[in-house]
Amino acid sequence: MGDGNKLPQSQVTFYVSHADAEPTWRTLQRYLDEQGFAQAAVADRSRAQSASTALKEAEYTSTADGGVAMMLSDLPGAPGLRISVIHFD
Repeated sequence: MGDGNKLPQSQVTFYVSHADAEPTWRTLQRYLDEQGFAQAAVADRSRAQSASTALKEAEYTSTADGGVAMMLSDLPGAPGLRISVIHFD
């Protein structure tokens, strides 16, 4: 996130149908809000790395729990849209 390259503490990636993508995205955002994370500006390096497949990106920070990056991607040949959630310490 904001202080240089770090390895993620945890990461989960899963696929959802096109119809379920937006409701799932909003549910994840609501969960992060409830856990005390605040939405932050998406870093330029993140945009550049994912520009070819990312439909949406969001970053969240918390003074107690680090940062979270979320990405919704449309990959050729994938079984649906991919949602990735990465937690940084």
